[in-house]
Amino acid sequence: MCGIAGFVNLGGAPPDARVLDAMAHLIRHRGPDDRGACLFSLRGTDPDTALAFHRLSILDTSERGHQPMTSADGRIVLLFNGAIYNAAELRRELASTYAFRSHTDTEVILALYERHGIDGTLARIEGMFALAIADARRGELHLVRDRFGIKPMYWTQCGQAVLFASEAKAFLAHPRFVAEIDPAHVDEVLAFRFVAGADTLFKGVRHVLPGHRLTIRTSGVSSSCYWTVPDKREHTIRSRADAVEQLDEVLTRRVRAQLASDVPVGCQLSGGIDSTLVAMRAGASIPAWSILVSDPLFSEEPWGRAAADLAGTRVHGVPFDEAAFVDHLDIVTWHLDQPISVPNSIALWWLSRHARDHVRVLLSGEGADE
Repeated sequence: MCGIAGFVNLGGAPPDARVLDAMAHLIRHRGPDDRGACLFSLRGTDPDTALAFHRLSILDTSERGHQPMTSADGRIVLLFNGAIYNAAELRRELASTYAFRSHTDTEVILALYERHGIDGTLARIEGMFALAIADARRGELHLVRDRFGIKPMYWTQCGQAVLFASEAKAFLAHPRFVAEIDPAHVDEVLAFRFVAGADTLFKGVRHVLPGHRLTIRTSGVSSSCYWTVPDKREHTIRSRADAVEQLDEVLTRRVRAQLASDVPVGCQLSGGIDSTLVAMRAGASIPAWSILVSDPLFSEEPWGRAAADLAGTRVHGVPFDEAAFVDHLDIVTWHLDQPISVPNSIALWWLSRHARDHVRVLLSGEGADE
């Protein structure tokens, strides 16, 4: 995962680079490999926009993948957190008219946007992503979240300043932001363990909704939906066997697409249906990690090892107990920017921390952003 942070001063006030640096510093854990920042003008004159990025390098780990990534004429700037699974196909299509400088999927998005604009880009890319695209040609900045909301994007407006970031804690560094619990959502969190819709437990802080984009212009902010779940099947299913065959083909293709990486890849493996399917389709080439608990009533170890045998891969057990749960409750809550709604989030954080010594990417069956 990578970290995006920035703000737009709608009234045209010059952005304070020190504030941007402080915002980015609060999410530095999201991208330990590189950091970039720039001041930009949506008006095409004096800067009114501040953009910062912390990078976790997956594709093209060289400096060519540095972000913010800028178009050749300097009038478009892109921040991208995520992975585009059809990037290779799109690159081949664009290569005849665009001179690529890197092997990143970030630059594929930039090239696609230059040719097709925001609507054409969102119609073509497949993957998980959060984007910030600042365009001086059109005088607008787009904040975009992938179709299912796998990658996070928060935003808030403080007077004439519109703030955005991968984690809400980045807003604490902006002098106009006041952190307050929204009393309207306390009962909701206590009853259901989450806030539905775009709101959060912080007053005035909102998510960009899945399948939506937020467009910021000097005249204000607007939101639009670019994708919804289709209301009919795209494929005809003739029988149970046909359904199994189609599912297997799609699942295999999607998992293999997510193995594209210039750094080591592993997977989470509990022995449940989702992680087992991912591990089996990924094949024996990637190692797996599983949480181990001592109480046999709650242990998933037998299923995890059986799944590893089926996949032909090696599983690394990570011991986890009550002390580890209590000791890391605070830090995981801090990372999530909200009370923990799913207790196994702490175990998954613990597992990821141990796997980090060996791999840079972990596949899971959750569609989550641990």
